[in-house]
Amino acid sequence: ERLQHLLVPERSNAVKPARRDKWAMVEAMRSAGLAASDQAATDTWEELKAFLDAHSYPVVLKPRRGQASILVGLAHDEDQARGMQETLGSFSSFVSLDGCNVDECSEGQCVVQEFLKGTEYIVDTVSADGEHKCLGFWRYAKGPENGAPFVYHCDELKAVDSEVERAVIEYAFAALDALEWKWGTCHLEIMWAEGKGAGGVGSGAALIEANMGRWNGDDFSLIARTGTGYEAVQATLDAYLDADAWAATPTMPPAELRGHGRLVHLVSSVAGTLRSAPAE
Repeated sequence: ERLQHLLVPERSNAVKPARRDKWAMVEAMRSAGLAASDQAATDTWEELKAFLDAHSYPVVLKPRRGQASILVGLAHDEDQARGMQETLGSFSSFVSLDGCNVDECSEGQCVVQEFLKGTEYIVDTVSADGEHKCLGFWRYAKGPENGAPFVYHCDELKAVDSEVERAVIEYAFAALDALEWKWGTCHLEIMWAEGKGAGGVGSGAALIEANMGRWNGDDFSLIARTGTGYEAVQATLDAYLDADAWAATPTMPPAELRGHGRLVHLVSSVAGTLRSAPAE
């Protein structure tokens, strides 16, 4: 976002806090009239307790400016929620896997949200002058493992052959508009919620988060290209440099894939020290 703003000003999306701040991001959905989880940005136990008293468990707690699911927790009671808030309060002492400090919470606050039960999807998009296209549509498979609430098992490439899938993608496009994203790639995580949550999200799409200005990951390109014939990396170049190729790119994936694939995440079920890893 910032590099594009500085280096390619004619393709700038400007710089918006709501594209990084998890609380502001969801509030942008609400302001645009889109479904959004009920939430609060809490700085004290009293503020968190007020939210807990008005909602049912479990609830999600996360840093306002987190990454890679670090310190995202699921609280099933008041004691768990308080402990998670205390951890998030000191969260600048934690480091990410690459050794860099995780971004500070905005104003030291954490976010508490109602838990949305349903199916979570990934929508990979590319935009050119406000025209959005979906270059990959995936279903997450994840759940609790080894004491952690959200562990990824696989990401499965999906065809778009139902009203639910089309509705998720249309919600993603509306979310991009709400965040004023006109140029470049984005990776959105959207829940198709089942049932009515405390905040009023019934059955339908609701944003988990949007990751602006980055692709889903290099590992996804081959699977997406095998399944649909195109993928987000090339489409991003086309959006900037090749108007004809961009115009020929479909707005949504097909109703039937040319090939199928999953990106599988290996999850260890044992603890110990790895002493060797023979090449053969």
